[in-house]
Amino acid sequence: MRQAPVPSLRRGPAAPAHRASSRPSQFGLLQRRGLLLAALASIALLAGCAKKPFAAASLAVTEEEKHLADDPPPDGVLSPAEQAEVLAAFHSLAEFAPPTDPEPIITTGRRWSDVDNAVADACGQEAVQVSVVRRIRSNDGNLLVYHLETIEDWPGRLVIHRVDRPIVYVAEAQFGRFPGDPKYRRRCDALLTALEKSMDAYGRKRGFRDEP
Repeated sequence: MRQAPVPSLRRGPAAPAHRASSRPSQFGLLQRRGLLLAALASIALLAGCAKKPFAAASLAVTEEEKHLADDPPPDGVLSPAEQAEVLAAFHSLAEFAPPTDPEPIITTGRRWSDVDNAVADACGQEAVQVSVVRRIRSNDGNLLVYHLETIEDWPGRLVIHRVDRPIVYVAEAQFGRFPGDPKYRRRCDALLTALEKSMDAYGRKRGFRDEP
């Protein structure tokens, strides 16, 4: 029986191997550059995170700000030391200042200074209807004479004398050529009554103590 041939272990001549190129490929260069850029970016990020927070950095007082804080105040504004000096000067002056007059007392009642206004109000009343044509005043100011004219063109005159308080005044009136005529007398009474009411109304308003 024939034996199968044993395959020979002898190898033939090996194929020539390709020699590795000594220059790096272009893809390898690009890859190394990318890794280098990534490393640099990581270093920059870590350095940025190590900085102070914004609030802490902004609240810190710099040397320039300290210098500005020590500057004198602007023109027209007193420093605390200057304010104290001024107040001390005013206090020293107040010690030697004479006392001022007390505040005038507010009073009520008839006043001679209200006569002109009271006459104007009285003459305008519906029951009187008189206009002032002329006003005469004595040198001392204690006598006033008003020349009047009624709506009916009657001539008239109102004489007011000044007296002491509380009465303040005494008045007399006359209308027409015949003062005894009842229609003239009624007009006189209406005028004097309106004048008294007007003087009392002005007297109820408050006035100063020294007001006449």
